[in-house]
Parts: sequence; C-alpha cells; structure tokens
Amino acid sequence: MNKGGRGNISNCINRTYARLTVVDQYYIRRGESNQNRKMLKCVCECGNITHAMAAHVIGGKTKSCGCINVEKSRLRFAIADTMTADIYEFCKNLVHPSLWKLTKQQFTMIMAVNCTICDRENKINQLHIVKRKNNQLPFIYDNCYSICSECNSI
Repeated sequence: MNKGGRGNISNCINRTYARLTVVDQYYIRRGESNQNRKMLKCVCECGNITHAMAAHVIGGKTKSCGCINVEKSRLRFAIADTMTADIYEFCKNLVHPSLWKLTKQQFTMIMAVNCTICDRENKINQLHIVKRKNNQLPFIYDNCYSICSECNSI
C-alpha cells in the first residue's frame, strides 16, 4: 500500500459522513509541492452534489454541501425577527400610546444600525435600545436612534 492511503479512500465509497454520502473519489494535484489531494464526490441529504477533500469529510470538518450553514443562517434570522418583534412590543408597551409612532418596520431599521455612540454591532445576544433625540417629540423614525445597553448606562 502506498503512503497516500489510496486503499483506505475506496473504503469510503457508499459510506455516510454527517449529511454526505460518498459516491466517487479522485485525486487532484494541489499546491507548490504538487502533492496529490484525495477528493470525494458526495451526495448531500438535501440532494446537492458536492466535492470536498477526503480528510475534511472523514475528519468531520465538512459535514454537508453548505446546506447546514444556510439552515443555521435562516434560524438566526428567524430568531432575530422573533426577538425584534418581541422587543418592539416590549418597547411599545413601555411608552404611553400617544408617544409611540414607530411601525415595526421602522423599529427594525433603527435596531439594524450599530450603536450611535460606540458603533457596537447590534447582535442577538446584546440589548440595544431605541432612544429619542428630542424627548419633546414622540418616538418617530426621524427622532430615534439605536444605542447599546452599555452606552445607555453611562
């Protein structure tokens, strides 16, 4: 058996690693050293075909065609949308109805901006607050800005 372990890779065909089922193998020359890289052609559970380095598939670094990242991203956005809606209702209920003139869309746009003071990104795990520029005016889009909880406590 040669040093590259070509015999081991053929044992991978028809095996499943995470969401990937190996259907074929091949080698490519890569890098300045011109070394052969073992590559696997895989079918993902979602139906997509992907090509990845054998070491990454077998070692668990590559788990799908990329669909896992898409699902995680969708979940993060769904959580963010839900949290934004909850925060919107929470903030709206803290203020007298005559002072709250923001729509959910306007509120979401304000919350999407980094902290006005420190430029900290508004992430799911950090609380940002909507403040008024002029407290004599109601919560309207042009009179509001986003501020992180740290800057709010200063």
